Amino acid sequence: MSSLEPNPDPASLAPFRIDTHVHTSEVSTCARVPARDVVKLYKLAGYDGIVITDHYNSWSFETYGVKTWPRIMDRYLSGYREAREEGERVGLVVLPGMEITFDGPYYADFLVYGLDPEYLYHFPALHKLGLRRFRELVVPLGAFVSHAHPFRAGCTPADPSLIDAVEVYNGGNDPAENRRALEFARRHGLPELSGSDFHHRSAVGRGGVVLPDRVGDMTGFVRALRANPQLPRIEEA
Repeated sequence: MSSLEPNPDPASLAPFRIDTHVHTSEVSTCARVPARDVVKLYKLAGYDGIVITDHYNSWSFETYGVKTWPRIMDRYLSGYREAREEGERVGLVVLPGMEITFDGPYYADFLVYGLDPEYLYHFPALHKLGLRRFRELVVPLGAFVSHAHPFRAGCTPADPSLIDAVEVYNGGNDPAENRRALEFARRHGLPELSGSDFHHRSAVGRGGVVLPDRVGDMTGFVRALRANPQLPRIEEA
């Protein structure tokens, strides 16, 4: 069961439920569920869409066993592509995102929405730029950058001027970490998002948001995020 916040009446909401933070085992070494099974699980859970946010970072790329950037990106996008194909088969919208971690000097993760997968082939090693330079490069292209679980153990909260939103509810965090993220977002007047941080079957449906209208592509998703800074959040009951 999930609860919708801040609006407690699900019947009053458009039924487009989307999880903003989902990993596949094809790409994220910490994930345990193949992309096609992820899609089936979310379809059964009553979701209308998911965003595949596999890990984009140096240590993940080192595990792939390939050296050229095009082949690294082929592997990186394989989970999304498998999920998208299955989504088309079963009727679940699957959108491409990423969870990027920059090389030093501190550890923080960021969920990025709105980058065309083909763009990733032409601008390699974005994780080496740092958040400020990355943002200068991708935001003019329509990207939206949300701070993932900023108060999880080991993470350092970023400069709030460099992010578009905060993941105030993460299905893998403990309640205290989520409360601190919510306080951070409200202190700085940032939009509040929710995501399951899906890695295992038990995590399906722990988070997400409810959009006012159906979206079919990432452009529409980012437009909805920008137009609705206080979307109803799906949070595990």
